[in-house]
Amino acid sequence: MEFVDEALFHYTRSCHGPWPGQSYQEYITSLLAGRPESSHSAFETILRIALEQRIRASGAMIRGKFPVVSFTEVPPNELEKIRIWRTGVYRWTLEPYGLAIKRRTLAIRGVRRVHYGSLSAHQSLQDDEKHLFQISRTGKYDWSREKEWRIKGDLDIKELPADDWAFVLPTQDEANTMFNSMTIPFVC
Repeated sequence: MEFVDEALFHYTRSCHGPWPGQSYQEYITSLLAGRPESSHSAFETILRIALEQRIRASGAMIRGKFPVVSFTEVPPNELEKIRIWRTGVYRWTLEPYGLAIKRRTLAIRGVRRVHYGSLSAHQSLQDDEKHLFQISRTGKYDWSREKEWRIKGDLDIKELPADDWAFVLPTQDEANTMFNSMTIPFVC
């Protein structure tokens, strides 16, 4: 990928339960019907993003439940440095499926760097900055290693210049599967 040094990355992960924007009824129906995408793996999540051409915001793990889309400065070849298994939620924090988007393109749409700090630091933030807060440490883990950025609300990738973003996939087989599903830019 030509622009890796100037990109931010949105990584997916497995989703236990409904995807953001999917009702519980739709989720249960897909499970009962045995639909192939009903397991909500990280690969199925990136395929859903590709088909919808939208990254759906979520507030599930955000203090204040603000719906945001998260990004990181950490490129795919360094993902293992920040990826951890979360025993409390039975999943990885991030998986190697995602999108690379030029930082300047995201800046136009309002992406901003996360503020890491203590709970008292959260209280001192202005209301319009609270969605950018992340506690810096919990237990042994230093969350600031994620070098996170956030944007409020969904991100419609169909509105982005085609040369400013690409899918990131860990294997050629998955890249071929995605390629056979649609014709939009991606790398592996």
